[in-house]
Amino acid sequence: MSHPSPSTTTIGDTLNDKMSSLFHLQPSSHKRKKAYKIGAHLGTGGFGEVKQATELATGRQVAIKIILKSKIPDVKIQVKRQDDLKKLDHPHIVKLFEWFESKEKMYLVFELAAGGELFDHLIEAGRFDEDEAKEVAYALCDAVAYLASHNVLHRDIKPENVLYRDPPGHNGAGHDDCVLSDFGLATVVNPNERLHTIAGSAGYSAPEMYSEEGYGLAADCWSLGVVVFAMMGGRFPYKATEPRALAHEARTTELYFPSVWRPVSAQAKDFVRKLLEVDPTKRMTALQALQHPWLRTAKSRPPSPMSGTKTPLQLPLDPTIHEEDEEGAHGQVPRRNKSEIELKRHGPPMIDAADVEKRLLQDQAKKIEKTDSEEGSDGFAEHEEDEGDVVSVEPIKVERPKVQKKVSEMGMDPTTGAEGQIERRPTLVQASRKRTVL
Repeated sequence: MSHPSPSTTTIGDTLNDKMSSLFHLQPSSHKRKKAYKIGAHLGTGGFGEVKQATELATGRQVAIKIILKSKIPDVKIQVKRQDDLKKLDHPHIVKLFEWFESKEKMYLVFELAAGGELFDHLIEAGRFDEDEAKEVAYALCDAVAYLASHNVLHRDIKPENVLYRDPPGHNGAGHDDCVLSDFGLATVVNPNERLHTIAGSAGYSAPEMYSEEGYGLAADCWSLGVVVFAMMGGRFPYKATEPRALAHEARTTELYFPSVWRPVSAQAKDFVRKLLEVDPTKRMTALQALQHPWLRTAKSRPPSPMSGTKTPLQLPLDPTIHEEDEEGAHGQVPRRNKSEIELKRHGPPMIDAADVEKRLLQDQAKKIEKTDSEEGSDGFAEHEEDEGDVVSVEPIKVERPKVQKKVSEMGMDPTTGAEGQIERRPTLVQASRKRTVL
């Protein structure tokens, strides 16, 4: 069944929206709100809230993410992003059905994933056994391989952004019945392109994100490796607490598996090692991960739609057995109660202070422009950045020290471009049990 979408814009819609803006009326797509009965509050995020809703025509249960436009840096880019997300169609990626807007808000209509976050289930269990972790890993690698085939980089893969459609064990649901969600930081990147904007959640971001060389599609695979390590180990793979120190530790120390990993198979450890390869050019891709011997034994797994893609493999997939891998018998990882869990829920994604500074400069420049326009003079020149999502300003009359002071007050270091207050620890303690559905 097809569903009307405001993203299919006609000339008439565009004119109507311009007239609506002129006369302070609602945008043309706002009428789609009447198609839903909005119900219970499900969660709160950095840009708004999520509510359960019912589509009146079909009775379908959905989740509607309501975003305040005042918190969106560029609404036009956000609209383009939602149109791109609608094109994604994969069983392990949360489905965006449609979006509509009012004067003040954007409404994103997603499939309802009511089984809770991977993070919460991991907290409840203490850690997952190999079979459970393998099911989740297969689903996520399948999703990331699909994204990579469309040149999409998620940039914020973590347990909080993996949702279950139904709780594992409920009505026969398994750990593989999960979806990757929250594409708020996703971007399109060409295979050979390198990005330099720091984005993501501390603890899961790839070390090359803090390098001069920049990062590309391989960054998501590092995040996958951290998630798989956390599922079976109950903690982060590295001890440093500050993002750049973490990147340095990853580059200069060998990945260590604590004693709790002794019952875990050598293939599982090899799988994690290949994802946590520091050199992104040697790191296992998601497509290669789907063909790794460890995932090949995932029970009840149909052939992945991505596994048939003809992409040359660059890594040997046969696991190398290390001495420490042979300690202990292969079996189930022992459970731990919640008081012993070592994972910490992460707050909002990292934001590059340089971007924040640019926006603060822009705000100041706009004020100056308004003043100068009254005096009949120009105050600044404006241009687009390469990535298209940040507008920078060449300040002429902006007082930069005041901006840097403001950036520092927001918990960021304007000299490094990294958020200074991010709590990124190797031990993870649950700070909140708010359920997120998108």
